[in-house]
Amino acid sequence: MQPWTAPRPAPVPPAPMATGDTTPTYYVLIPRRLAEDLRTAPIAIAAFALIARIFRATGQPVPLSAGDLQVFDPSLRDGAAARALIHLAKTPWVSVTPRLGGKSTYTPTWGIIGDTPCPWDLHAPCLGRPRHIPTLRLDQNILDVCMGRLDPHPAPPAIARRYLTTPLLGLREVGAYTLALAGLPVANPILDDLHLLVHGQPRPLPDEATILASASQRAPDALTDAGWRRTAFPPPPPPPAEPGHVLFFVPPRQIGPMTGGRLGEGLGEGLGNQIGHGAHGAGAITAAESLKTSVVIDTSRSHGVMEEKEKDSTTSPQANNAHHGGGGDIPLRHRTAGRRVPPPTDSPVPSESAQLLLAVGVRRSVAQRLADRPVAQVTRVIAQSRARTDVRDLPAWVVSALRDLPATDVPMEPEQLLSALPIYQHSGLTDEQRDRWIYRFRAVHTAAEQRAILARLAQEHPADHLGDLPLPDAIPVPVVHERPLSALPIYQHPGLTDEQRNRWIYRFRAVATPAEQRAILARLEQEHPA
Repeated sequence: MQPWTAPRPAPVPPAPMATGDTTPTYYVLIPRRLAEDLRTAPIAIAAFALIARIFRATGQPVPLSAGDLQVFDPSLRDGAAARALIHLAKTPWVSVTPRLGGKSTYTPTWGIIGDTPCPWDLHAPCLGRPRHIPTLRLDQNILDVCMGRLDPHPAPPAIARRYLTTPLLGLREVGAYTLALAGLPVANPILDDLHLLVHGQPRPLPDEATILASASQRAPDALTDAGWRRTAFPPPPPPPAEPGHVLFFVPPRQIGPMTGGRLGEGLGEGLGNQIGHGAHGAGAITAAESLKTSVVIDTSRSHGVMEEKEKDSTTSPQANNAHHGGGGDIPLRHRTAGRRVPPPTDSPVPSESAQLLLAVGVRRSVAQRLADRPVAQVTRVIAQSRARTDVRDLPAWVVSALRDLPATDVPMEPEQLLSALPIYQHSGLTDEQRDRWIYRFRAVHTAAEQRAILARLAQEHPADHLGDLPLPDAIPVPVVHERPLSALPIYQHPGLTDEQRNRWIYRFRAVATPAEQRAILARLEQEHPA
């Protein structure tokens, strides 16, 4: 049996990547302490592995940015990439050199030795690693084959060169695999699916051919041209171009003369011979004459199916005219069929309120009747309807609510704010507690919230003078403006230290009314009599 006629084997489902030797041939050194310090940031660990891989290949500091990490890992988000570089820069395992108007450069180090960073030395044994620093050996294929290779540049974005159209892993998976090598496994479903992490234990990566074969089983176009060149098979040929014909677009001014002249004679004779009308010698058909062709439409059937008229074609004038390519006029309703009627130019422009209502789905006629409503009112009602969870028909709810409201918004007078005098006059508070309650009281901006603060004060620290004071209607801010008092008595007080004087000045400046300032001065005379 010939090879090309032999039956093909049945397709097999994608198998997990088989593992190879436990000791990788090419690896990237990762300090164990780095994995322990960044165990909560696996992307930062993977970023260090990428920097170390590029540094060993180029021998130069690596210019890298958050955008370059996204180019290398398309599934990475902006915030995650930026945070990874920030976490990595805070550790002593990289030396960061910022560049004005360009990317920062990163150089891997062995930490701080003698108060100075110890960078990697490509010409020294073990890259100049001190003996007391243990390392992890991360297989280089997890970066080069499973993800790709990154060519960084000081200014433009980096270029990612891959063997796979879509990376098998991401930087998060590379960091999780490194943590598993350090004995700090984290859950990762992608590593579990590829059988690179089994029961929290890392399994060694297979060789390059096995990884590419496993990727080709998962998708037919998983390998790039560079990936196919790493195998024994040639790259697939490009898809053939779809057959088609070239279309010529003729300007409108040339349609009439060209159809009636030389071009029209050739087209008219050719089409006439094909249809069977060329023997009558009808000649060329111009664009003006083509409008006179009669159109016979039979609408006698209930479904509008056209039929032939049971008439003699030799005696019917319309049939003769149609037979010879000319004749009666086409009705106006047929000549204008299919044309778009331009909208009227004098239509009124809807108001802003009507546009808001139309945007939420209100009918145009209803929106025109509510077009004179204030924009603030319409905006407020739409926001309330969207904030409610029990609204099923948003346009109907908005229209109903607008009809219940007056046509114009009635301006509401702002409620007067309350005074913090009850807090200053409270006798059961320490200085720290009083400052805390004053801060809470000043942090709110409405009278209702201030009443709630005073009610909570009366509940937690009951006092005799607050028991008879109606807290919901606490002392309002006086309308009559008084001149603020002077802090000179506090500055001239002889019995205060510098720290006490600063505290009393802060309390005096924190109040806003003369009544509160008098209460501060009265309390000062009570606690520190001169």
